[in-house]
Amino acid sequence: MRINCWAIRWLMAGMMLVLFCRMEAGAGEPVVRLEAADVAERPTFCAVAEMRGVVEIDGAAAVKPADVAGMRGDFDKAWQSQAEWVAARLTPELIRALSRWSNRAMEKYVAVPAAGKAALEAATRSADGRYVVYSAELDKLPADHAIVFRRLYLYVTYDTMQKRIDRVTVTIRGWREE
Repeated sequence: MRINCWAIRWLMAGMMLVLFCRMEAGAGEPVVRLEAADVAERPTFCAVAEMRGVVEIDGAAAVKPADVAGMRGDFDKAWQSQAEWVAARLTPELIRALSRWSNRAMEKYVAVPAAGKAALEAATRSADGRYVVYSAELDKLPADHAIVFRRLYLYVTYDTMQKRIDRVTVTIRGWREE
């Protein structure tokens, strides 16, 4: 499965940001569509298939929470204004569509924990310091084998200059222990 996200900005004549995220894989998988009016005040929402690269995290340098502690209050305020909107998009159907393995076990996955209650912690920071990515493990997901562990992760990119949530990414990460 490949996920494509496009954001098109029309800044002329008061036109709004238009965002289209879609999932390409097979028929019957959910498509994430956002209305133009909704997107004007909302972050980009992106769903990344299980074990695919996540731009915000992969290869980025880790940040110590103490290094961004001064902006935590602003981040929490921005996150609370978006958490309910994000939670409405985190459906069991979307999470099952992101799953590339353990599909039989995922058939019984019926409830996604509330995004607003996620314990988001600072994970990475852009080289220029403008963006800070907060991450949280939302859920432990079922697996077909006892030695396989799978987790649902939420990554929230915060723009420190505009004091707003810029992007929200959801994905599945996993590993095998022997």
